[in-house]
Amino acid sequence: TQTIPEIFLGDDLGEDAKTEELDTSELRRGKKRTRSGSFARTTLSDESPAPEAQQAHADMAALGHELFSRGKIAEAKVIFEGLAANAADAFVFTMLGTIHLAQNELDKALARFEEALKLDPEDLAALVYRAEIRLQKKRVRQAIDDLQKAIGLGSSSEPFVDRAR
Repeated sequence: TQTIPEIFLGDDLGEDAKTEELDTSELRRGKKRTRSGSFARTTLSDESPAPEAQQAHADMAALGHELFSRGKIAEAKVIFEGLAANAADAFVFTMLGTIHLAQNELDKALARFEEALKLDPEDLAALVYRAEIRLQKKRVRQAIDDLQKAIGLGSSSEPFVDRAR
């Protein structure tokens, strides 16, 4: 069992500090929101963990995503690195890649997006972000391939398809 330190979502720890309960109903159904708000597909390993462990994983992923959304990148990174230690979940690696991208660590971000795409080759966020990194690294043909794949996989209403266009 992994112990995760308590994390406060308030800006300070004074009298007015509040804890928030996250709505994880979508996560409980195996859906995880990406940074854009769209849902990423979850891939589980052949040996699925107990439902309690799956729920704990989903709750921690939701907390990590919420922290990232609030700009608490260091805290989100700790959570997602802990989840990545034994995850077969593309969302975790996509979020780690996004965190590394936000920290301008392009090589680390690229490696995490590639890990995510090994687990879920149709992860739109990972495809588009990997394409953007490839463009920065002057790998234009590979970037175009990723963008075309993303456009072909998603619906026109999805933010990452729009971004790929």
